[in-house]
Amino acid sequence: MQKITIINRTDGKRCSEKPITEKLIPAKCKKSGVDILIKLIRDSKGWCWKETYNNGTGHGNSAVYSTEELVFDVPQRTDDGFCCIGCGSKVFVKCGECQQLTCWSGMGLFSCAYCGHKGDVSGSIKSIGTLLDGKK
Repeated sequence: MQKITIINRTDGKRCSEKPITEKLIPAKCKKSGVDILIKLIRDSKGWCWKETYNNGTGHGNSAVYSTEELVFDVPQRTDDGFCCIGCGSKVFVKCGECQQLTCWSGMGLFSCAYCGHKGDVSGSIKSIGTLLDGKK
């Protein structure tokens, strides 16, 4: 079984500093099946996982959708209010098979909402490289 990476969780404090850049990354809720967008902001301290949205229409300018690889060069932070819009989970995992993001309950084996790949969770996400269609 292939190892799967999980986002780093650090202080959980509000990411309140004015962002240098913002990006939206597609993800999926495993429990509800809802397609979501994860908003990440970069400030002087690095990347912060800020909030999630239902991936419908009207969620901002398409210029903020990530079409390049986001490299996490310093530990990531999560805002204290960050959670999956579909189920409330505070943990997202990058699948070791399809490289997409799916929320995870934190217990048992991870199962990807995109490709169904299952495995143990370990490590941390070093980068995310997705295109607008959700495929790498």
